[in-house]
Amino acid sequence: MSRPIKLPYTLDFDDGVWCAEAELRGLRVVGEGPTPKAAYGDLKEAILAILRKRRSSNQNIELTI
Repeated sequence: MSRPIKLPYTLDFDDGVWCAEAELRGLRVVGEGPTPKAAYGDLKEAILAILRKRRSSNQNIELTI
């Protein structure tokens, strides 16, 4: 069983690096990369790592950002 999570995020370009940023339960989470797609992927992995660490069951996580 999966539980969908929807998070808005921002995408900015600064000093040659793309940055994707979201807020998860009051925690600022950032992903970076050379392209918008890479920054988004990095952000998604960071969010999933936080959620996996905090969860207490073996439920699958479906993330939509």
